Amino acid sequence: MPFSVCTILHTVALLVHTTYLVSCRLLGPTLGFLLGTFCLTTYVYPRVDPGFSEGDPRWIGAWWLGYPIIGTLILLFAGPLACFPQRLPKHGTDAHIREKENAKAALAVGESSGDGDGDRADGEEEKPSFRKAFVRLLRNRLFMYNFFSGLFYVFAFMGFGTFMPKYIEYQFRKKGSTSSSYAGTVGTISKALGLLVIIIR
Repeated sequence: MPFSVCTILHTVALLVHTTYLVSCRLLGPTLGFLLGTFCLTTYVYPRVDPGFSEGDPRWIGAWWLGYPIIGTLILLFAGPLACFPQRLPKHGTDAHIREKENAKAALAVGESSGDGDGDRADGEEEKPSFRKAFVRLLRNRLFMYNFFSGLFYVFAFMGFGTFMPKYIEYQFRKKGSTSSSYAGTVGTISKALGLLVIIIR
C-alpha cells in the first residue's frame, strides 16, 4: 500500500477515534445532570415527609446526596488504579530494543572514528534547553491558535453549562429537577451528535 494512502487512512482513523472519545467524555456531564435530577426530586431530609410537593417554593432538594454517591464511585475506581506501578517497565518493549540498538550503533561509530567522547560532548551541547523549546512553542502559530480557541471554548462552555439549568428554571417556570434533566440530556446529547456528524460529513 502506498505511503500516502496509509497516511490518509491513519488520519481518518485518528479523527474517528478522537471524535468518539470526545463524545464519550460528554457522558460524564450527562450522568452528573441526571444525578442532580434524582437528588433534587428527593427532599433535603429523605426520611422526613415535608407535607408539600416539589413544586412548592419551600421545597429544598437533597443537594448533599450527590457527594457521597460520587465519592463512593471515585473510591471504587481508585482501588484498581492504585494497583498500577508508579512506572511501567521498559525492558522488552520495542522502544527499549530500538534504543539499545541505536546505542550500540553509536558506540560502534564512535570507536571506529576514535573520538567517541567528543561526539558525546557535542551531542550534549546540541540538546535544546527548556527555555529555547518553550520560546519555539510560543512562536508556533498553529499551536497558539488552537490553544486560545480551546481556552475560549472552555470559558464559554463553563458558564453556559453551569447556569443553563437555573436559567431554564426561572425563565420557563420549571422545577429544578426538570431543568437539570433538560440541560443534561438535550444539551450534552446535541453536542455528542454534532461531533458524530463531523465523521459523516
